[in-house]
Amino acid sequence: MSKKNKQESAKQDASVDEQAAEAEPEQEQLENNVDDIGDETEVSLKTDEEELDFDELADRVAELEQQNVQLGDRFMRAKAEADNTRRISAKEVEKARKFALEGFAKELLQVKDSLDQAAEVNLEEGSNEQLVKQMNEGLVLTTKQLATIFEKFHIEEINPEQGDSVDPELHQAMTMQPSNEVDANKIITAIQKGYQLNARLLRPAMVVVSNGPPKAK
Repeated sequence: MSKKNKQESAKQDASVDEQAAEAEPEQEQLENNVDDIGDETEVSLKTDEEELDFDELADRVAELEQQNVQLGDRFMRAKAEADNTRRISAKEVEKARKFALEGFAKELLQVKDSLDQAAEVNLEEGSNEQLVKQMNEGLVLTTKQLATIFEKFHIEEINPEQGDSVDPELHQAMTMQPSNEVDANKIITAIQKGYQLNARLLRPAMVVVSNGPPKAK
């Protein structure tokens, strides 16, 4: 290659290098612009997503607050009803305790009336036979009235007979006596009747109990 051609080739290479050097900043700027656009797009998407999540959370919070108010109202109503029921129950229990014997007392008034009538009989007037008859009739009537009342209120007599076994749940042994007729640990006689109310012991029957035949001296 001639010297002239070498000079022209060198000039062309220098020109190409200058153009490449000039193009590099433009290429770098373009890449930077692309990166900036991508970053802005990503930030925009994130912002939209965050706004969407915040709106959903706000709606959920409002819904939960409404449910909380409703539950609070229901709780207060239930509490008021329970308090009211408790007050009514307490009043009923107090009333039942206070007037538990009202019905029984009313029935006993009839017996009291009969006894008052018997007490008004003047034993000093009339024949003794007539007075005794009147007193006996009044006594029989009063006893029947009392038996009817006991039956109505489930009061039962405990009236053991001779020879019955002693039941510690129903009988109270007052004394023991020897007996040829009654076996040991059996009832000889009842001193006082006992009573049960609805199968619950009110008073045990007081009895005399045999301890067997008398011992030979």
